[in-house]
Amino acid sequence: MSRRTYPSGSEKRKKAALMKEASASVPQLTQFFARITPSTSIEAVGQADRDDHGREPKVDLSKLAGLDDEFDEPTAADLQSTVTINQLSDDISNDPAEWVIDEELRERVIARPIAQSKGDFSRSEGLGKTQKRYLPPSLFMRKMANGEVVNREWLVYSPSTGNVFCLPCLLFSNQISTFRTGFSDWKNCHIYASEHENCREHKTSTTAWLTRVILANRIDCALVKQTQNERNYWKEVLRRVVETVKFLAGRGLPFRGSDETFGSETNGNYLGVLELISKFDPFLYEHIKRYGGAGRGVSSYLSKTTCEEFIQLMATQVEEHIVNEIKAAKYYAISVDSTPDVAHADQLTFIVRYVLPDGKPVERFIRFVEIHGHGAESMTAVVTKILEELGLDISNLRGQSYDNASNMSGIYSGLQARIRELNPLAHYVPCAAHSLNLVGSAAVSSCMGATSFFTFLQALYNFFSASTHRWRKLKDALPPNGLVVKTLSDTRWSARADATKSLISNYPEILKALIAIKTETTQTAETRLTADGLIRQMEQLDTA
Repeated sequence: MSRRTYPSGSEKRKKAALMKEASASVPQLTQFFARITPSTSIEAVGQADRDDHGREPKVDLSKLAGLDDEFDEPTAADLQSTVTINQLSDDISNDPAEWVIDEELRERVIARPIAQSKGDFSRSEGLGKTQKRYLPPSLFMRKMANGEVVNREWLVYSPSTGNVFCLPCLLFSNQISTFRTGFSDWKNCHIYASEHENCREHKTSTTAWLTRVILANRIDCALVKQTQNERNYWKEVLRRVVETVKFLAGRGLPFRGSDETFGSETNGNYLGVLELISKFDPFLYEHIKRYGGAGRGVSSYLSKTTCEEFIQLMATQVEEHIVNEIKAAKYYAISVDSTPDVAHADQLTFIVRYVLPDGKPVERFIRFVEIHGHGAESMTAVVTKILEELGLDISNLRGQSYDNASNMSGIYSGLQARIRELNPLAHYVPCAAHSLNLVGSAAVSSCMGATSFFTFLQALYNFFSASTHRWRKLKDALPPNGLVVKTLSDTRWSARADATKSLISNYPEILKALIAIKTETTQTAETRLTADGLIRQMEQLDTA
């Protein structure tokens, strides 16, 4: 008799009992999700709205929104640091036709109020057999079986295409339907809208929408809240940094000092203003206390790198705004000049003049450009390159203004001549102030008496300003609020007028100060001799 190879009934029952006991010890998967009670399920809502003829239930988003109360609500502690809808990004278009559906878009659209774009429906124009048809505003409303009128919140309008879309289906459905690709049959719109909101695919998408709206129903709830809190924290930090940079840049104040240490008296205006704000802002105070001076490798957004990045971003935005104004005006003129900076680098200043739509002429500084040559050919290459980078058409250039240097104003090979070869309508106007200064300088240099007088004025200023003791002697001799001696300037003719006025106003007092220095025995012989020479010149008839 062969032996039985399969388990007996008793063994099967024992094995089934063990498996049932093991299954009971494992938590159910539904424990990890919020529950929707049967009384408020989609089927129940549809059953409650079923009419006398047994037709499909008429479910709309406003009624499904009542399901929010049936979800397991997060505690106050869970929601304490959760961001509100208004704190999320507003850079999403309200036009559903422009959306590229991905997970990030779903997150942003879900986290903000529904924008149905009601109002101007002119783009929805459609041709019927006898008349034009437009999107009727009544399509956004639905009359329930009990006579109640509710808003179809799932319906959104596209201003660019003139179509309407079903927002839940657009975000969560994979099936092709007219309300997902754009609906525009206005003759039968109410019939099709009623059919769509009662179809199974719409209900499924709406349920997915409502589930995602409630933050506590997400599996990654803690991660989302942590990410949002972190994002909002650094946004608040950057808001304060941006306002500080705008304040200093708008007033032309220096940013950095001799060190970058919080609490130092020489850390510059940037860190100093942040320290001042932190005295009245607990948030910034705690941030500086935690991250201030943390060093490399720790993000604080308070460093010079962040500051310089914001300066560059703001400069770019200002430049783009100016360029847009120039393009709107179409015609413009340019003015360029160069001068060495404190680092002995030659910087070219580029200025544009144009007329605003209200008829007001304005001049705007565009940028500094470091140059390495002053030849006309090199300057022409720099100017044309700047215009090309700004996107300005040189054919719209109508004026150019420079100083009277030969490399700029030369009629044959100067910068203005080379620009006119590119655009004959770019008329050259020499700098009037520079021209006047050249005329004055040339007139003075032709007169020996005037040259001698201005040389004396400069020598007088050099004598008193070379020593603090001599300057004090001059101040003591002058009456209250008396004008001290002034220096001359090679580029500003008005400086000669100021120097002459100071001498005329206080001639006796200045002479008295020179006599006091000459007779002071503690002074060096060279100083007393120089003072005596200035006295003799002041006593001459040509000077006095």
